[in-house]
Amino acid sequence: MRLPFRIFLNAIILITILVALLEICAQLIPHPPLQESLSSFLKQTRADDRPDSKIQKDIFDTDFQFTNLNRNPKTPHPYLGYVMNRAFSTEVNRDGFLEKKGFNDEKTPSEYVIGIWGGSVAMLFAEYEKQKMQSGKKWLGSLLKEKYPEKFKNKNISLLNFGMSSYAQPQSFFAYTLYFKNIDMAINIDGANEARRPITNSFPSIFPTYSPILFSIDPERQLYWLGILRWRNQQLRLAKFINRYQLLTKSHLVYFLWFTYLSYSDSKMAQLATGVEETLDSRHPYYTSKWNSPDQLIDEPAKIWEKYTRLTITLQRSHKIKGYFFIHPNQYLPRTKVLSQEELERFYRVDNHTENFILTYKSLINMAHQLAREGLPVYDLTTIYQNNKSTLYRDRCCHPNNEGLEILEAEIFSRITK
Repeated sequence: MRLPFRIFLNAIILITILVALLEICAQLIPHPPLQESLSSFLKQTRADDRPDSKIQKDIFDTDFQFTNLNRNPKTPHPYLGYVMNRAFSTEVNRDGFLEKKGFNDEKTPSEYVIGIWGGSVAMLFAEYEKQKMQSGKKWLGSLLKEKYPEKFKNKNISLLNFGMSSYAQPQSFFAYTLYFKNIDMAINIDGANEARRPITNSFPSIFPTYSPILFSIDPERQLYWLGILRWRNQQLRLAKFINRYQLLTKSHLVYFLWFTYLSYSDSKMAQLATGVEETLDSRHPYYTSKWNSPDQLIDEPAKIWEKYTRLTITLQRSHKIKGYFFIHPNQYLPRTKVLSQEELERFYRVDNHTENFILTYKSLINMAHQLAREGLPVYDLTTIYQNNKSTLYRDRCCHPNNEGLEILEAEIFSRITK
């Protein structure tokens, strides 16, 4: 019995020495703190269980009700593609948006309602404005009352959030046709979603972002999706486990093991996503042919945005609603911001889609300039951070932090009060 125990003990000692040596070697390689990286990962997956303000909650969720990754899962909608699933959140109204009030509830004569339309940047902006309003700080509505005291005398200015993560035209237009009844001023904030590369060549770009999920009824495709979700849940469980123990979060070796695993699991999910694409077949009722040329891929989203922006303006003018359309900034657009060290390290990652994304975004900007030259209320805000070297983004997509939202608010206010 003594010999096996001695072998076991020696093995433990050797393993301990090896781990210690690896820890020392890992310490020699500069890298950011693991806890910071884990917190960023958990926030991006919307699964951090720490109590936080509403503005930091899961409002950029991307999955539907068959996953537990998000606090506010989506559910299909017959006209809008999808909305938030009210069954999973008390912060979602009966229309499926991040609101307490129903959009078609009657309003009083003293109410003046501002509606914010667009994707997650619009949703974030609206929530930020509401947070300021509720805390007694100056917000867009109070600034309007200050500038035009007679016009807004005895008026109660409120705000409704029609933003939804990954919404792009024509979803915003359809939402507008459903809920414009009580709106006095409409603000659209568009950009990254309109410029996105279509998720699949097998659906027209006019379809909602999550069409492969909404319409992936084939059992083989469902297996691919479930595989992606299993890997994502595994990443989530491991990140939360490491984040729970200070001994692990301070380990340099664990840092490199974590990112090695993360890279491996991401590649596996990418392979599964390719499988979803390859199993979309021509028998699908919404199948479309492949793109004819790279130019079509780049210009099509901007043309869709232009068409439905014009239709929205026509509808607004016929109902005497003030409407404004803004293209928001994005950190991947060249020469639009000097990125801070934090932004470069944490919120900027170029991949094989970035080049097309930039070209499509530029096509969108050119289209916005064309509409502006026609006298339409369309404004390009992509350069508003140009001379600011502070950290103004909060993630790798496009979402501004609070300081960035303050600048965005000031620029929007200056345009709507010209």
